[in-house]
Parts: sequence; C-alpha cells; structure tokens
Amino acid sequence: MKLKKKKLAVFFVILFLAIFILPIFSFLRTPTQIISKYPLYVVKFFQEELKALFFFHANMQENKQLKQQQKKLIHKIIMLRELEAENKRLKALFEFSKREKGEFVFARVIARDTSNLVSSMLIDKGTFHGVKINMPVVNELGLVGRITQAGVFTSRIVLINDTRLFVPALVQRSRVQGLVSGRLHGNLVMGYIDKDSDIAIKDIVVTSGLIEANTKSIYPKGIPIGAVAQITKEAKGQMLTAHIKPFVDTNSLEEVLIIK
Repeated sequence: MKLKKKKLAVFFVILFLAIFILPIFSFLRTPTQIISKYPLYVVKFFQEELKALFFFHANMQENKQLKQQQKKLIHKIIMLRELEAENKRLKALFEFSKREKGEFVFARVIARDTSNLVSSMLIDKGTFHGVKINMPVVNELGLVGRITQAGVFTSRIVLINDTRLFVPALVQRSRVQGLVSGRLHGNLVMGYIDKDSDIAIKDIVVTSGLIEANTKSIYPKGIPIGAVAQITKEAKGQMLTAHIKPFVDTNSLEEVLIIK
C-alpha cells in the first residue's frame, strides 16, 4: 500500500514538473541562447559591412576604368569621323582633278587672315612645288581665288569674296558677260551688265576665260563661280548688277587645288 502511494506521489511530482517547471526553463532558454549568440551577430554584421565596403571599392575602380575606356572610345570615334570627312573631301578633289584637264597642285590650308578688311588664307605649297603668283585656285565646287604671294614652301590665296579680286565671268545659259568682284560680308557682285541683258535668278555664273586687266591673270574658262540670287539696276538705270551666291564656302576650306 505504501509502495503504491509512493509511486503515485512520484507520478504527481513529474506531472507538476512537466506542467509548470519545464515551460519556465524553456522560456529562460530562449533569451539565454540569444545572449550567447549576440557576439556572433556582431561579427557577422561587421563581416557583411566589410564585404559591402570591399565590393563598393571594387565597383568604384571598375566604374573608373569603364569611364576611362569610354573617353578613349569617344576620342577614337571623333578621330574616325575626322578621317572619314577628310577622305570624303580628298576623294572629291581627286575625282575633280581626274575629270578636268590640266595639272594641279594639291595644298592644305594652314592659316587664315582674321582681318575684316581682307579675305585670304595661307597654304602649305610654294615655289618649291611649282606654285606661282596669279595661279587660279579651285576645289570640286568651283573657284576659290588666286595666288597673290608665293614663298618657297607656302603661298597666300586671295579668296573670291575679297574686294580686291576681279574675275571676268559670264552667265552660262545666255552667255551674258560681266566682271565678278568680292564682298567680304555677303554675296559676290557681277557688274558691267547691260540693262537689256538676258539674265535671271538662279542663272549659273562661270569664268569667261578672259584676261583680268589689272593682273593679267587668266582663269580657265568654265570654272563655276555661283548662282544669281538677286538683280538690281544701277542709279542711272543703264546697267544691271547681279548678286551672286558663291558655290564655295570660303569659311570651311581645308584643302584646295592650284591650277598650274
């Protein structure tokens, strides 16, 4: 009987522990585990931060390298575009020289006159290359000007829009003749045209092949000069003046051909 009571007491003690005491230990175990793991969380946090810092630095270096490569590629693209534009211009000049009769000297523009009173430029060819004063200068579009100074290795060209340049010319359609002179800040002017002459807007004007009186310079016949943009009457009404838009843009010249 006593043994049964003892077993029953042990059973109730175990049941009491299971119901009331073990949950308390279970509750205490969780904070204890968290506290014991806290240093690991701190170490892991710093590991993640260091890892992020390393990758940030690596990405920054990679970004820097990519920007440098981008700059190099942009520079190459610019250079390639320049080469493409130059090849296009040189091809046009070469094809023009093959079509036209005569001998040409190729030259590059190396300097421009910055004065508002004259329009001229310096080229990299001179008497050493066969260049002489009064030789006409052209490109694939038409008349550029003529040589006014010839050094050994460089020469100066007076351009078509210079007021000192006078070119005997004619209207291609009607063969009406006149004298073309330059205007620094506008179109060219073709004067000495009779008031009854057959000339109209958009008519093409070319060199006539006559000798320029002041310089005895001869421009080969048929070199394009420009197109008639406006026609006005002189004050006395006996002559016409044709304002001509030149085919050659003197502001963008980089290479020219000298007619020998």
